[in-house]
Amino acid sequence: MTPDEPPIPDDDALAGAARRALGRLADDGVPVAAWEDVHARGRRTQHMRAAVAIAAALLVVVAGAATVGAVHGKGNHVDVAGTDHGGTTTTTEPPSTTTTTTTIPSPPATTAGGGTTPLVIPQFPEAQAGDFEGTLQVASTTLTATEPMPVTLTLRNISDHAVYVPGVRPIGVFLGFYSATGMTGSVALFGPGETRTYTSTITADPSLIGTARLSAAVLEGAGFPVKIGTSDFADLAGVAPVDVTIIPPGWQPGQPLDPSQGKWNVELTSDVDHVAAGAPLLLHVQVTNTGDQPQQTAGYGALAVACPSDQLAFPDGTALPAATLAPGAQQTFDVTVVAAANSAATTMNCSAGLQFPTYNGGAIGDPLGGAAVGTYPGIVSNTLPIALEGVQSTTTAP
Repeated sequence: MTPDEPPIPDDDALAGAARRALGRLADDGVPVAAWEDVHARGRRTQHMRAAVAIAAALLVVVAGAATVGAVHGKGNHVDVAGTDHGGTTTTTEPPSTTTTTTTIPSPPATTAGGGTTPLVIPQFPEAQAGDFEGTLQVASTTLTATEPMPVTLTLRNISDHAVYVPGVRPIGVFLGFYSATGMTGSVALFGPGETRTYTSTITADPSLIGTARLSAAVLEGAGFPVKIGTSDFADLAGVAPVDVTIIPPGWQPGQPLDPSQGKWNVELTSDVDHVAAGAPLLLHVQVTNTGDQPQQTAGYGALAVACPSDQLAFPDGTALPAATLAPGAQQTFDVTVVAAANSAATTMNCSAGLQFPTYNGGAIGDPLGGAAVGTYPGIVSNTLPIALEGVQSTTTAP
């Protein structure tokens, strides 16, 4: 009873008994603490109990998360949808019999000074390429450039310990710098012997038209300053790669080969060895089909010439007229290019390459596409230097 509460009636029997008992206690000589002291001690006790309850609840959450991490999960089949690349994940029981012991820490012990013993979170080593065996399957070994193809990757942790796969170096499938798919998501924890199956897609960029090898690999994004594209950090030796053929969109077997599928020899000549900056230049482009099938000069891809005055890897160029050449056939095209008008270089170098006019490479950071001309393994071309006249050299004052 506090001083602020109303008095207890004298005719209350229970209250009277309580008064008599308190009187006897008072006669014993034991000092009675003031109400304020009792109230303060009660609040401290409540606070301590609340703190212990919160700590215990947090420990249960952490222990539950570690357990759900399935370092040694037994007899569970888990399907996880919505990985970073739209794939699904299936976790299956290892084929061998394993005895699993999962240790959950006890609640934090309260020390004399009111502190608690530190909670230790288990640490797992990052997965290495040699930690896995598995299989890689593709819906078809013939891929069409720019069109997604379903792939399935099954991985089994063959190490004797749990490993985690971080999001910065996921495991997935790799065809090329602009054609890779991470499949393990933002993070994945594999217990020893654990098997998981992932499904997703792989899309080949046009520069890969021809034969290529699809492999399972540890992937890593390109670093600064590029920050676009994906590198093959390490192939998974325990997963056999798959050889694939990549064809141009719209091409069918039996048709003349697309320029990107063909084999060419290109010889560039000019009637002059110099040109004024910004002026047109006429080039004679002799093209020979060095393959064993009819080949087109223009299709999904296009034979083209470029005359950069700098060191650009993918300069804009001019496509050759459309024609179909039989094996061994040769044809010469006259192509007009315009010399650079605002370059500090004194020479431009002309050569032949390949364009993909309808490809939007910029959507994925690929510089190829549109008017950009890139080198191609099937094209052998000379380089024709042309001097630039009237170029204004510039200097920078100190």
